[in-house]
Amino acid sequence: MRALIWSSMLSVLVVSILPAQTKTVAERLGHPANSKLLIIHADDLAAAHSIDAASFDALEKGAVTSASVMVPTPWITEVAAYARTHPNADLGLHLTLTSEWETYRWGAPLGPSLTDKDVLLDAVVIADPQIPRDQWKAFYLKTIADLKPGLTELIVHLGHDDSELQAVTVNHEPYGSAWRQRDYEVMFSPEFKKALRDNHIILVTWRELGKLVQQP
Repeated sequence: MRALIWSSMLSVLVVSILPAQTKTVAERLGHPANSKLLIIHADDLAAAHSIDAASFDALEKGAVTSASVMVPTPWITEVAAYARTHPNADLGLHLTLTSEWETYRWGAPLGPSLTDKDVLLDAVVIADPQIPRDQWKAFYLKTIADLKPGLTELIVHLGHDDSELQAVTVNHEPYGSAWRQRDYEVMFSPEFKKALRDNHIILVTWRELGKLVQQP
């Protein structure tokens, strides 16, 4: 089901670029043609207060560049309040088709139109549940080192490994409380920030890319 959700989300975000277009996305944003552009995307806002707190922290400190909001979930009013006081935050809608948690449910799904345009992604990267915990940071550092020129989205799941999130994600290791704490710690780690600098990664937002769609 998780794969189905990502497939649906990407269908919202990804469309083909017209063959007549000669400039790369990087050039259209004012960067050299072979630049390595990276969106670091925090997933699942509004699902829990812990997720919101960690994601807001990462947005404000530049550890992530964008985030998606799950509208039917219980903490949506907290995210709405944040959006009102942080109008420049790069927030979008998360297509929410299901609730995979054992003891935690929300209401009917709501999502954006599947016909909305956005810019073509060259790659999407997300941590695999099979990655050992002690190799978590190494996975992200290798991901940054292996980035190719073009536009990549790195999807992370942030949260604090506290009692609230442990209860929300009980018996659910993938994308659970400990997973989100590890993602949070890696995004703020000196090693990850150094990897971005050393590999000349340019962080961009969906808001920047959305402006390209509006251009003739």
